[in-house]
Amino acid sequence: MILFAEIPLINQASLNQASDLKKPKKENLRTSDETDIGFSFYNLLRITGLIKKQVTQKKVPQRKASSIKQTQSADMIPIYLSERKGVKRITLAFSSKMRRMILTAPPRTPRTYLRTFIKTHHDWIQQQFAKPIVQPKVFSPGIIVPFEGRTYTLIHQVSNRVIVEIRSDMLFVQAAISRIDTHVRRWLVERAHETLEIASRTFAQTLGVSVEKITVKSMHTRWGSCSSDGNLNYNWRLILAPPEILIYVCAHEVAHRVYMDHSVSFWQTVAKLYPDYKAARLWLKKNGQSLYAFG
Repeated sequence: MILFAEIPLINQASLNQASDLKKPKKENLRTSDETDIGFSFYNLLRITGLIKKQVTQKKVPQRKASSIKQTQSADMIPIYLSERKGVKRITLAFSSKMRRMILTAPPRTPRTYLRTFIKTHHDWIQQQFAKPIVQPKVFSPGIIVPFEGRTYTLIHQVSNRVIVEIRSDMLFVQAAISRIDTHVRRWLVERAHETLEIASRTFAQTLGVSVEKITVKSMHTRWGSCSSDGNLNYNWRLILAPPEILIYVCAHEVAHRVYMDHSVSFWQTVAKLYPDYKAARLWLKKNGQSLYAFG
């Protein structure tokens, strides 16, 4: 994954002010040093008076994300490019935790297409960054914890012995108080892995396909993924959602073992595994972000 582009972050006041102004003609504003990717943003900044002089877009070096993370400006929106085999279309996702946009595209996609895609989605990008930053909750005594669609109150008992289990309407944790968050998170990941393993391999058997390694981890913008080698990755937060949501995501990823795209045939395969998949997709669209309240 590389840093593909950075675009100016426009605050809400500036957006409101710009919307009240008459839109000028393009030929009166465009200059030779403006790039396609930032054209509308620089015009808007100039209109609102936030930029008084001509701005030149610097060429973004093709470096690894880890080497450029510290150079990002708080006034810029970083857009990272992930070129993945098997991907058939360009998609854009917002990572609220990492405060970045993830642009996913097929390998060797023309850069002009990617720049146009970003430009046509600039309003949506700005809206995502306008949302308030919410700090993830820490698992601690008294907190309400969702698990498989139900909620439980975390009850803690100090002990050198570690126990994490469901007891009636509580999530009982026996451990050192400084280790509660670590042990609960580990317990949730283990429960998620058990359930995802069973569902994925059951669906694979139904389709007559192979599934290799199944990994459960923290994913910032996705609920699951399937590689061409048959490796499946899942977001551990799925265990917080109702069981049918987790089952749908398993059906979705295993169906990619047959179709590495989102064609009509792919969705027909998903429906074969989980007929009520549309309701699960809608639930994730409406409620999925709430699962990121933890970690």
